[in-house]
Amino acid sequence: MKRQIALAAMLFLLRLSAAAAQAPTLPTPTPQPTYTPRPTYTALPTFTLPVPTLTTASPEAETEVFQPLPAIGNPEGLPVYVTVTPYQLPTKPIPATLDEEIRCEKISLTLTFMKPKIQATLTDHFPLGRFLMVRVKLRSLTGESIKPLQNQSFTMLGSLWGRDISAPLDRANSNYANTRWEIPNLDYSIGSNGIETFLIFDIHPEMTNFELLFKPLPADAAAPLCEVRIPIPVDLF
Repeated sequence: MKRQIALAAMLFLLRLSAAAAQAPTLPTPTPQPTYTPRPTYTALPTFTLPVPTLTTASPEAETEVFQPLPAIGNPEGLPVYVTVTPYQLPTKPIPATLDEEIRCEKISLTLTFMKPKIQATLTDHFPLGRFLMVRVKLRSLTGESIKPLQNQSFTMLGSLWGRDISAPLDRANSNYANTRWEIPNLDYSIGSNGIETFLIFDIHPEMTNFELLFKPLPADAAAPLCEVRIPIPVDLF
């Protein structure tokens, strides 16, 4: 009986050894990298501003004492009060009215028929900016015939964004407008009965403060007959 028990124990040990030999070998664990702590925050030094103290001025300190100036030649030293004229804003030029004849040496100019106006087109003619239409009457004041006026006789002055600008006469579109409405153009001589004609200017859309600079320069003349600036009223079309 004891021999059988010993044989069984030996057989169990042999089987246990065989099982241990057949068991897979586990891999060796790889160590994880060590943790590097983040740098600690170093607080900046604090600075405390001194709180200003509020000083209340006394009513006596705010009171100004008027010291009158002594008058020249005033032995008594009586107070002298100076009268100051208040500043006045400059007045804008008053625009000329319709049918108001403006004389310039031996020729006159009158805004007539309609108030000058700004529009985008002349039928199928288009400007770079806007068309300013002005209809005027030109008349000789001496009874003598004045030769046709050159383009330099008319310039439109104005303001744009705070600067002074000017626009020359658009002779081609002036002639077109006069042909369309069948009235004389600037190619006609000017007599005592006068002529009415359209003046067209190609202006910037934001131009303001319009003044017509009239410097009548007849054909073959060396210098203008005169010079006058005429503030004009303008209507938007």
